[in-house]
Amino acid sequence: MTTNSPGQGSGRPDTQVTVQLSDCAMDDARAVFDALGQAFAPEAASGARPAPGGRATPTVWITTFDVATPQGETRPAQLTAPVTALLTGDHGAVARVKHALDEMFTVRAIGTSSGEHEMDLRLLLEQS
Repeated sequence: MTTNSPGQGSGRPDTQVTVQLSDCAMDDARAVFDALGQAFAPEAASGARPAPGGRATPTVWITTFDVATPQGETRPAQLTAPVTALLTGDHGAVARVKHALDEMFTVRAIGTSSGEHEMDLRLLLEQS
């Protein structure tokens, strides 16, 4: 049996979900990514922890999570303002990430786009 250490994931495209957060403060992006990191392994190269840059508030924060092996239980996270999230990946993998977000935030679906193998799901995340 093969196990994956945190950040190494399975490497299978059908278990990876890209999470893009837009129009939010660095602290809110960090809160969402840290909360998802409790549930799923962030990909090693994805930079799941936002860091200060040259601009006070970037347009988009992005990272990829591997949902193949759940990490543990999720807990509600604190947000200072609503956050728009775009989840992209395999239908089942996106559903797993949405389910985890449902446990941490008040989540409202605001748009979807679906293809044969992948889907985009746009959500509005608010404090529970």
